[in-house]
Amino acid sequence: MAIDRDDIKKTIADECKATKRSTKLWSLLHYGLSFSAIALSAAAASVLNLNHLFSLSSELRHDYATLFSTIAAVFGSIAVAGNFASKWSASRMARSGLEQLRYQLLDTSCDLTAVLARLCQIRRDKDIAFTQQVGRTSAQQLPASFEAAQNAPVAPQPENSKPIPISDKRAS
Repeated sequence: MAIDRDDIKKTIADECKATKRSTKLWSLLHYGLSFSAIALSAAAASVLNLNHLFSLSSELRHDYATLFSTIAAVFGSIAVAGNFASKWSASRMARSGLEQLRYQLLDTSCDLTAVLARLCQIRRDKDIAFTQQVGRTSAQQLPASFEAAQNAPVAPQPENSKPIPISDKRAS
């Protein structure tokens, strides 16, 4: 069965669009929760220590400080447990790989089978990165069935370009 260049282009364009959305989402969650936790922690300390700026009773200031501290702790915990930084990074690396494939398809003589194999690898690597758990090594988090996936064929890269090692993100 022949591989249709237009089908591959459409698939890559769809993947790029979805990956761009997910990159933005994970970035918003990661940075939004992280910076909100920082701001709330600072607000908790400020409410307690800047008596002259807040005309609140001592009891009310302590209540606000407790509330801000609690929310900050919850936001920080969600950011870490959700592993949003790694998901943002995996999405960004996948998007970069997809853009490389778009450029490869500009060459009308490129090997479409190799492009399709690389597309599958990019998707697989992103899925693997998304299923990683925080604090576990790559050997602990991947089932044995992924060993074969790591040895799957990869689309050859143009001679004057550096390949983007999407799967290397799992090791960090």
